[in-house]
Amino acid sequence: NYSIDYYEREGNKSRLASAYLYKGRMYKYALRYEDATLCLMKAVDNANKTKDFALLGRIYTNLGDICYTQHDYIKARAEYKKEYESYSKTTLKKQALDALLAVGRTYSSVHKYDSAMQYYKRALTQATDSISKANCMQNIARNYFAVKQYDSALHYLRPIIDYPYVDNNRAIRYYVLADTYFELRQLDSARFYANETFKFKPDLNIRFGCYRILGNIAFLR
Repeated sequence: NYSIDYYEREGNKSRLASAYLYKGRMYKYALRYEDATLCLMKAVDNANKTKDFALLGRIYTNLGDICYTQHDYIKARAEYKKEYESYSKTTLKKQALDALLAVGRTYSSVHKYDSAMQYYKRALTQATDSISKANCMQNIARNYFAVKQYDSALHYLRPIIDYPYVDNNRAIRYYVLADTYFELRQLDSARFYANETFKFKPDLNIRFGCYRILGNIAFLR
């Protein structure tokens, strides 16, 4: 609050927008989404007067994440599109690409897989490094898996098995590979990748999915 009061007195719109952004993020992490949204909207109002598009991109990212967390996918999509437009006016091309993927996920979440695929593939055309390419291909593969196009899912998963990864992306790739091989009844491969997944810090949902796959394999045999 001190920073906000100070920058309001000084009339520094960029710093004031940043202060509201950080306060909004604090509320977001505390799950106080209404308070977070109010702060972030004030951040937008001030950032719009500065033409600081990188700052606007960060604000819209947080607004989109709040809406997505609350399953308001239409509003999340609108915020992520604004995020993309903002980052597209900067040199932060990776952030712009991530915004396209986020838009795609809002469509995947409501089973509009054709629309999702348009954004995933558009993002892939803009990827210039191996981590970004793998992230795009991973999303494409999961989308194909969702519509039961398992051979197409494998087409995008196999090349990125050994690509660099961040967080638990390697676990996600191996899990989707295991699930895809299971659906194709290639049980040895399914078992191998399900077991490998545990080496790469899978979250609880992925762990549960791997146990499901291994249990189903044991049942079939």
